[in-house]
Amino acid sequence: DARVRVNIVGSQDTTGLMTAQELEAMAATVISPKVDGAYQSGCHTASVWDFKAAENTPRLMKFMHDFGLITGRDPKDEYHPMTDVIHKVLNDITVDDWSIIIGGDSHTRMSKGVAFGADSGTVALALATGEASMPIPESVKVTFTGSMAGHMDFRDVVHATQSQMLAQFGENVFQGRVIEVHIGTLLADQAFTFTDWTAEMKA
Repeated sequence: DARVRVNIVGSQDTTGLMTAQELEAMAATVISPKVDGAYQSGCHTASVWDFKAAENTPRLMKFMHDFGLITGRDPKDEYHPMTDVIHKVLNDITVDDWSIIIGGDSHTRMSKGVAFGADSGTVALALATGEASMPIPESVKVTFTGSMAGHMDFRDVVHATQSQMLAQFGENVFQGRVIEVHIGTLLADQAFTFTDWTAEMKA
């Protein structure tokens, strides 16, 4: 396992209450000064605003706001609720390609930095200490050569990668491993397309 400093932390609203309980259990009252930025989303409950969400969300947002996070809803209603999904917000507040991002559940697919999905306890630990321990899995190296034809979309490259991998190994060798990509510089949307696909491959 490796212990790393965490730059960006994301807490999503469906697991945020558990993260808040973990922070209370640790007697943590304020975000670690090691953390560059942290966000508490409201994007899941916003689409299903039932009685439970109406009761829990304001309480969650107040706790996280007081703790020091940017919150999707302002407890004092001084700004409108943010409608952007947590993936986009975390990407917007990540400014360094070397950043380490921890996100609740799987909310970590980024075009910048290196991101890891985490349980509510790990998110709480990252918020309170600015650090996280994580197992380092094996990696699979993927190398691209040549240039993309004009009629192709980057998704074609992604699907070709999957097809070639299955033809060569007969099984999903990406599962549970880090995909190490050697391609040079990718445009931000291409990097996002590729990293988003890695989630589907259980990488």
